[in-house]
Order: sequence, then structure tokens, then C-alpha cells
Amino acid sequence: MVQQGQIDHLLQESGEIPPPPHVVEQATMSDYDGVYARSIADPEGFWAEAAEELHWFRKWDDVFQWDYPNFRWFVGGQTNIAYNALDRHLNTERRNKAALIWLGEDGTEQVYTYARLAQQVNRFANGLKSLGVGKGDRVVIYMPLTPEGAISMLACARIGAIHSVVYAGFSVGSLRDRIQDADAKALITGDYGYRRGNRVDLKGIADEAVVGCDRLEHVIVFRRELAREDLRDGETDFDELMANNSIDCPAEVMDAEDPLYILYTSGTTGTPKGVVHVHGGYMVGTHYHFKNFWDVKDKDVFWCMSDIGWVVGHSYIVYAPLVAGATTVFREGAPDFPHNAIFYETETGGPCLGTTATMTTRPGRVGKPLPGAVMDIVDREGEPIEEPDKGGFLVIRRPFPHFSRTVWGNPDRFADTWNQIPGVYSSGDVALRDADGYYMVVGRADDVLNVAGHRIGSAEVESALVSHPEVAEAAVIGKPDELRGEVIKGFVTLRMGSEGSDRMVNDLQLHVRRELGPIAVPSEIEFTPTLPKTRSGKIMRRLLKAQELGLDPGDITTLED
Repeated sequence: MVQQGQIDHLLQESGEIPPPPHVVEQATMSDYDGVYARSIADPEGFWAEAAEELHWFRKWDDVFQWDYPNFRWFVGGQTNIAYNALDRHLNTERRNKAALIWLGEDGTEQVYTYARLAQQVNRFANGLKSLGVGKGDRVVIYMPLTPEGAISMLACARIGAIHSVVYAGFSVGSLRDRIQDADAKALITGDYGYRRGNRVDLKGIADEAVVGCDRLEHVIVFRRELAREDLRDGETDFDELMANNSIDCPAEVMDAEDPLYILYTSGTTGTPKGVVHVHGGYMVGTHYHFKNFWDVKDKDVFWCMSDIGWVVGHSYIVYAPLVAGATTVFREGAPDFPHNAIFYETETGGPCLGTTATMTTRPGRVGKPLPGAVMDIVDREGEPIEEPDKGGFLVIRRPFPHFSRTVWGNPDRFADTWNQIPGVYSSGDVALRDADGYYMVVGRADDVLNVAGHRIGSAEVESALVSHPEVAEAAVIGKPDELRGEVIKGFVTLRMGSEGSDRMVNDLQLHVRRELGPIAVPSEIEFTPTLPKTRSGKIMRRLLKAQELGLDPGDITTLED
């Protein structure tokens, strides 16, 4: 369990930032306490009301059924998320409203109205159908962050195919693993992506990845630079597939629990898992939070800095904004290229904790549970921790509609997350809750070091190291030790102007001793110019440990270049 020293160190951050009055006055969810209480007292009524705002070909028979750990929402209901994202807007004033605004790293800009986007999606959906792709087939999408990537997702959803987006630039082995695990019928890829002014050879990676994927029937290529004659035999040109098909394509009627997509995510074990989300509940939950948590109004323009390769991009670049009829902006390329100000010119399917528009912000705290999310902090036996500011395991007591349904091809792995702690879903995070109900997420539960029988959170030691004035970043790992079980090794990036030396090692060890005590002092400290991180900014301690001990690092496809 997380040590109190770590908690005390983190709790030094204090202060409150009240929301601006004009934001409070205009907020969609003005009464958080009342809305949250209603969502917990009558969750089925609450989510049914949210679902009523959307289009259903057939209304549900039951809002919720739970056969622990498996559950279903809007049972018997029939819908299609692509229909809700496009068709239901076409007979309204939103028909000619901007749906997507895309910015290229080179300054290129494209705007798609709802009417134009619907036509493009229908053309590509018909193109997929002409290749024999239909309901239940899996389609892997390995595309740059362009409108064509979003169109591919929506076209799959429209015909009932299950898409699996792989982040553009992932390795050959990672792409092949996902194609094979999903048993994909088709692969949609681009020739090149652009990042920091460089070309990413997606087609070259895809060409290698499909070797040995004997069940893959089609490769569709979106060409930006590649000549038509450079396509291989049997490959299909993306633009030709669009041009040769009709703009009319009725949406497939989908059961609410039919899979919408598989998204592979790396667990702490390093083995990717294919998380499954479904048409009905995912649509209802992400749409609700887009309107109420993000507080996006009809005339607002929403900008999400994620990528369609991540769940945030699925939810808040593509699906939720379009279902809500909003205008969404997205941009290909790195956030600091060609300069640091470029973005300022112009791991559930949605959030479960947050600070709403009307709440006071508390630095260091993520906020309170959002409507429909029953959160708690418990010990290893699942007993609630009621004492304020005492660390424990962050859990979810009841699934909400946009909760993932299973792990593709491995339902036991999904069930494990509901059984690690009895009766709840384990998030894998360590957190605490203050007296007013604000949550602070401290770190991953598995990032715990065992030194001579003492359990020390890695974040605890890292926080102590970073509090030294000459340290910019730090990460720590545990190394096996015959006498003490584990010893701590630190990896430290110093601030500009500081140099690593034996004296600096000694200074840092003394600093940690003063901050946390002798048991938490790293036995070794290595200075490094950078630390390995995921593209979302998380330090990959697993990779550091594998390199240190000469082990297989497992899946490192999320590693930033």
C-alpha cells in the first residue's frame, strides 16, 4: 500500500481556483450535487433519460442487466452510432454546419460539413461492402490523423463492421499482432504520415506486417504521395473505392450490445489487450459527458489534442462531437512543431472523475465522480477507506453505459479486473479522497517497491527526487537483491546547467533521506538526458526495468519516438 509519506508530500499542494462566473451561469450541468445524486439513486432512469435524446430504430426492453461480472445496457434496443453521428443531423440546420475541421502539419486545412461528411462516409461504406466486408467483420485501420481515418471509422460503424484503429507509426510486429488477434478481414492504411516535418512510412510498415496474415483478404491504401502504379497486386486504392460508389448507404440496424470497435491497449504486463466497446452504451455515455462534463454547446468549436489511435480520440475527436452535432478540430503532427505555439493558433470510453464547469478546481485533485460513476477507495480486501486523505485502491462499483464490455478473444482477462478485489472493478490506480469528496490519483498500484519488507510507492521516491531544485524528471525501479528483496535504482534527468557527478548522487540520496527516510533512499542513481515515455507522457518504468535486468520489455508500441 502507498506510504503516508507519499500522501503527505503530495498533499502539500493546496489552494482553490473558483470557476469564472460567466461559465457557471451558462453551464449545462449547473447542479452537480443534485444530478450526481439522481444518477446514483436511479441509474437506470438516469441513463434511460440520456438515451432518449438519441435515435433508436427500436427502443430497449430493459435498461440494464448485470450477471456479474458481465453486464448489458439498453437490452433489446437497436441503433447505429454512425446514423446518430450523421443522418439525424441532415434534416436540421446542422446539415451545412462544419462537422470536422482538419489541420495538416504543413498548414493544409480541410473542412467537412455534416452533409459532405455523410456523403463521403456512405461512399466508403459502400466501397467496403463491395469488397465483401459486412456486419461483424473486423477491419484494422492504420491511418495518419486525417479526415480519411475518421471516415474509415464511421464507414465501418455504418455497415456494422468492427474497426480496430492502430496508432500510425506502431511497429511491424505490433501491427501484425493486432491484425492477427482481431482476425481482420481488411486493412486500411495510408502511404505516409507526417510528424515533426518527417515522413512516417506507414505503407512500408504495413507491407511487412501483413506477411503471414493469411486470413487478411484486402488492403486498402490511402495515397498522399505514392503513385497509383506503385500499389501491389490485389491492393485497393482508397480514392478509387470512394469514387466508384454511391452516396446512398442505409445504416445497418445494430443491437445496442453489438461491438463497435476493438482498441488494443498495453497493460502493465506488457501484453496488449483488445478492449471492446459497443454501439449503444458507448454512444449514450460519451454523448452525455460531451454535453455535460465538457459543457460543449451547439455554437462551440471543440478541439481534442489526442489521436484516433487512442480511446480519447475515438470518443472526443470522432464519435461524441459528431453525435452531439458539434464542430470538432483536429491536427496531424506533433504539438510543438514547427514551433511551441503552433497548437494555440487556430483509458473507460469517457471520464469517470473530473472537475465540472461549475466546480472549484483544487490543484492536484482530478475532481469528483461524474454522474453515473460509483467510485470508491478500498483496501486489498475491498473494504472502503473512509478516512480522508488516506491512500487506497481506486475502484468502480457499478458499470456505466460507456464501460468496455470485454477483452476480444479473452473474456477471462476482462473478468480478472472485476475479481482482483472482490465485488468491484479495479482501475489499477492508487488514489485518495479528501473530506469534501475530491479525488487525487497518486499512481499505479503495481508501481510499488518492496525494500526489506517495506512497501514504497515509486511515485513517492520520484516525487522526493523531483523536489530537488536541480532535478527535472525522475523515475525509479526495483532491482532484485538477495538480502533486502529489492533495492531502488533511480534514473534522473537534471535541469539545464546541472551536471551528473558522484557529488550529485550523494546530494540526491541525502535529499531523499531527509524527505522520506533511509528506507526509501536509492542505492543507485543514473543520470540520463531523457526518460522513456509513452506518447501520452507516462514514464515507462517497465522498459527501464527490462533494460536494466536484460529482460524482454514486452509491448512498447506506445513508446514516444
